[in-house]
Amino acid sequence: MRNEHAFFQFRKKGYKKEGVALTTPSLHPLLQDNANAIKIASIFITISEQNIIKKSQCQVNSAMLTLLQSS
Repeated sequence: MRNEHAFFQFRKKGYKKEGVALTTPSLHPLLQDNANAIKIASIFITISEQNIIKKSQCQVNSAMLTLLQSS
């Protein structure tokens, strides 16, 4: 709510939105919880992507080993 109020104050004075960083020292607790949940989710997504990459690398290595042994 504080950000919206500050933004409207800037609009009244004729400032452009671009180049004006409207930040508050802290977020509302619910917004902070959402931000934390998003951050945690992105970490889990990154970890699962890394696991998928490792599994596919293992599959490629296994296939290469099989091909080398059969030739």
